[in-house]
Amino acid sequence: FRIKAFGGLAGFHCEDHALICAGEAKAKAGGGTRRAFLDSRPVVAEVIATANVIELARETGARVHICHVSHPRVAELVRRAQTDGLSVTGETCPHYLVFTEENLLSCGTVFKCAPPLRTAEARDGLWEYVLDGTLSCIGSDHSPSRPDEKDEAVHGVMGAWGGLSGLQSLVQVMFDQAVTRRGCSPSLLARFASSAARVFGLDGRKGALGVGLDADAVLIDPGRAWTITAHSLRYLNPFSAFEGLEGVGLPVCTVVRGRVVAREGNVLAPFGHGLFQPRKP
Repeated sequence: FRIKAFGGLAGFHCEDHALICAGEAKAKAGGGTRRAFLDSRPVVAEVIATANVIELARETGARVHICHVSHPRVAELVRRAQTDGLSVTGETCPHYLVFTEENLLSCGTVFKCAPPLRTAEARDGLWEYVLDGTLSCIGSDHSPSRPDEKDEAVHGVMGAWGGLSGLQSLVQVMFDQAVTRRGCSPSLLARFASSAARVFGLDGRKGALGVGLDADAVLIDPGRAWTITAHSLRYLNPFSAFEGLEGVGLPVCTVVRGRVVAREGNVLAPFGHGLFQPRKP
């Protein structure tokens, strides 16, 4: 009710705490294999938590945002809430639209995240909710770490860092997946990138090109082939689950507030060029 009173927005990582705690305890007792990690965070935990958040939104009238949706069953709950007229938005991430649990099973904890990667069928089904706008945002859920924090040999599957570094690769991966591979209009990618401004109260300054708005833009070469390599990453710790991925359609120039801040993979902006963006009251 307090969130409703000041027109706020609450974002939720939706996994039922009791279920995943019990699942993690069972997985650790059984040796903590890669399969056990996946089983410790089942889809039903995400479904239950999302359903509970939506019911709270229904009861209070508050706005809620469901973060990093990993499965079509969860996206369907968001769709039904929107059909009922509730102020519910949702997002997913490139890794849920590209990778599957087989990546973690075969390659290890570099692919460990929460919610975990799902089946190929779930990955493919999730695209329906992206293309029809149910999931209005695509977020990287960027969760960087040192390589040793991801080391399965040191920490085991259950103890290794859970999270993927995907901030730098988001635009090129989504362009390749949506435009190059699925034949969607580039305007769909623009919608992915700009809708967060509306959801989080930054429209009027961000999220569009127009008079009075910040001059932010990304120029993409639609025919440029790319391969994500450790050398191409600009992270403090240059490794990522996206390393080795190939595609077509590469950002070649980024402009923030009228200033070119990156060109051809090189960061040009001085440290501190970014500004905090307060939401509209």
